[in-house]
Amino acid sequence: MANGVDFVHDFECQWNEQVQRIKNQTTAQRIQALNEQIETFETFYGGSFQDLFGHLNDLEIDGMSEAVDLLDWKELVKERQRLLDMTFTEEPSENGGTQGEKRQDHPDTPFPHNP
Repeated sequence: MANGVDFVHDFECQWNEQVQRIKNQTTAQRIQALNEQIETFETFYGGSFQDLFGHLNDLEIDGMSEAVDLLDWKELVKERQRLLDMTFTEEPSENGGTQGEKRQDHPDTPFPHNP
C-alpha cells in the first residue's frame, strides 16, 4: 500500500506543479503551448481537426477507437480559439486591465477603445 500512497502523492505534486505553471503563463505562451500540442495531432493524423473530423459530432467521435485523442484535440482547438478571440477583442488599458467597452454591432463583446 505504501507504493500506492507514494504514487498518489507524486501525482498530486506533479499536478500542482503543472497547474502553477499554467497559471503563470502569459496568454501568448499558452497559445504557443496549445499550437505545439495541436501540431503534434496534425502531424500524426495528417491534417487539421476541422478538415479531418470537423463534420463529426461528439457522439460519432466517441464511437471511434481514437476518441480520447480526438476529443482532446478538439478541446485544444477550442481553447486556442477562445484565447485568440479574447486576445483580439480586448485591449490593455492604462492600468494593465482591459477596456470594458462593448462593440456597437455586438453589445456583448468587448472592443478596444479608440479615442
